[in-house]
Amino acid sequence: MPHVHHELDELFYVVDGSFTFTCGHDDYTAELGAFVMVPRGTRHVFSATTDGVVLVLWTPGGLEQMFLELGRLPAQSITDRATRAEMSKRYDSTPA
Repeated sequence: MPHVHHELDELFYVVDGSFTFTCGHDDYTAELGAFVMVPRGTRHVFSATTDGVVLVLWTPGGLEQMFLELGRLPAQSITDRATRAEMSKRYDSTPA
């Protein structure tokens, strides 16, 4: 789901596989060893184009708590707009 972080930068390191990133209006393919930096305020989304592993970092930290919270909810919650909107208030991950 495309989203924006207003108070943090998000960084991705591709450990294995291939991923497609949309940052702003630009699309990128990132493969093994690629490093992608998404500055705060930039609309973005990514998806795997092959099986793979990506390391995700945020600065400042804290957004990882949203994923822990989502993990405790029913599976459909991650795509439920009302649930995501409520969490965005707490975790600076605003659907766009």
